[in-house]
Amino acid sequence: MTQVNIKPKPRSCIDIKERDRDARNGLFTIYNQFNSPFTTYCDFNSDLGFAWTLIESMTLAESLTADNQIGFEHDYPANECQFNSSLFRISKSRMESLYRVSSYVRATCNFNFLSTVGDYRESLRFLKCNNDVLLSGSSGSCLTVDYIRMSKSYCKNCKVYFKSDRRSHLSITNRSCNSSSFHGWPSRSTRVHYFGNYKGLTRSFSCSASANSSTNWWLGGPYVRDKEF
Repeated sequence: MTQVNIKPKPRSCIDIKERDRDARNGLFTIYNQFNSPFTTYCDFNSDLGFAWTLIESMTLAESLTADNQIGFEHDYPANECQFNSSLFRISKSRMESLYRVSSYVRATCNFNFLSTVGDYRESLRFLKCNNDVLLSGSSGSCLTVDYIRMSKSYCKNCKVYFKSDRRSHLSITNRSCNSSSFHGWPSRSTRVHYFGNYKGLTRSFSCSASANSSTNWWLGGPYVRDKEF
């Protein structure tokens, strides 16, 4: 009897890239832990060696509405069935499914969804096991990030202050943590938020520079090249 090798369904964009090393940025179908399909955007090219699955993308204009200021710990999907980079968010159950198979979290500003390169401007990335803050709704804490890139400033393995609660989207603020804090903030105002919760904002940060500026959140991690299934 011939044995049929059935490949497991892809659970994230990491799986997509490991099965097709020539995969380019775009919309893909992935599956949750119950093998139910859903579509989201995959970025394979902007962060060398990493594959990223989009969980939310929102313009500043959209993020300032009360309904869209809700944190990731709440279930508030938007345009799941028809991708719209101006307002897109997957359900909490799909986030949780992706969270289980991802090792990193990333936020970007103005990601170019029309480019195969996927260029973007300011960004941060952190290891999930160090910062279990995405779905927890932490009220505020200083956490270590892999890197943070803002304007002309860049920092590796430094601390930033993360803020989220029942009424506010996850963001970081320029509140000081300690001597290893990031200090390259675009604004010196003490009430500015970055990558979300733009009740306090600065136009010198590219995510909040104009009404059409966008903030994009991702789950992902490094992929294995030429992995065999």
